[in-house]
Amino acid sequence: SNIVWIILVLVVLGIAFKMWSKSEKGRLTWAGIKLKIPIVGNIARLSNAAQFANTMSTLLGSGLQMTYAVTITAKVLDNYLFSQNVGKMTSQLEEGKQLGECMEKVPFMPSALVEMATVGEETGALEETLATMGAFYDDETDRAIQKALSKLEPVLLIFIAIFVVLAYLSYKKK
Repeated sequence: SNIVWIILVLVVLGIAFKMWSKSEKGRLTWAGIKLKIPIVGNIARLSNAAQFANTMSTLLGSGLQMTYAVTITAKVLDNYLFSQNVGKMTSQLEEGKQLGECMEKVPFMPSALVEMATVGEETGALEETLATMGAFYDDETDRAIQKALSKLEPVLLIFIAIFVVLAYLSYKKK
C-alpha cells in the first residue's frame, strides 16, 4: 500500500543525488568515492593510469609541449578527481618542475607509473616509457576486469538459482 511513497522517495533521492553530483564539490567527492570502492576503484585507477600514459605518449610523440600535453590529457581522463589533479600539474610544470615530481602529488597515481615517467624523463625516452606503461596498465585493467567478472559469476549463479526456486514455488502453489 505504500509502494507509491517508496517510489516517490526513491525518485526524489535520485534527483537529489544527480543534482549534488553535478556540483563541483559533489563531482569531486563522488569521483573520490568511485576510486576507493574495492574492486571497481582498482579498475578505475588502472584505467585512468592507462589513459594518462597512452594520451601523454601520443601527444608528446606528436610534438606537443609538455604543458599542453598535460592540459589535454587532463581533459580526456574518465575520473573527475584524477582529471582535476592532473590539470593542476600544468602550473607546476610551468614553474620548472619535472613531470615525475608533479605526478607524485596526484592522488591515486600508481607509483610505478610515477617512477617510470621519472626515469623516462631523465633518460630522454619519456614517450616510449609512457607508451610501454600505457600498454602495461591496459593489460592490468583487462586482468582486473576479468578477475572481477570471475568473482561475479558465482554470485550471479546463486541469484539465478534463487529466482528459479522462487518461480517454481510460486508456480507449484497455483
